[in-house]
Amino acid sequence: LINNVIIATSLINMYSKCGDLFESIKIFKNIKYPNEIIYSVMINSYSTYGYILEAFSLFYEMKLKGFKLTETVFTALLNSFSHSGILEDEKFLDIIKIMIQNNISFGITYLNCIVDIFSRCGRLEDAENFINEILIEAKKQKYINLFDSSSSASSA
Repeated sequence: LINNVIIATSLINMYSKCGDLFESIKIFKNIKYPNEIIYSVMINSYSTYGYILEAFSLFYEMKLKGFKLTETVFTALLNSFSHSGILEDEKFLDIIKIMIQNNISFGITYLNCIVDIFSRCGRLEDAENFINEILIEAKKQKYINLFDSSSSASSA
């Protein structure tokens, strides 16, 4: 059993990047007390190779164990859709809901990732609709901010 988290994380990452996912899996399974970083690296490894079910299985295991769900984990999960070329709407929406519940902000990285997912899965119309909705929401937010600041300025 591997007890050194730093070494284990590095080995999982190295083997995955060198094309040996199965060695990464063996190392992960031999870690006595995996932490959220090791889970994140393994989810990313599965995602890179398009093993969407395995990535989600680890994600839900991580969630059940009460580990902090970081932006890195969500990015890896979203990338799993892109790498697999499969968009399972139910899983996709589940991840989006969990991101919202965990107050993960939808920055440009996530938006690009979501457009990439739709595009790679051949759902160009969905990608276009998503972009248009985001732009509309961004414009609304700008106006809300403008009105908020102008009302603050006028009451001062």
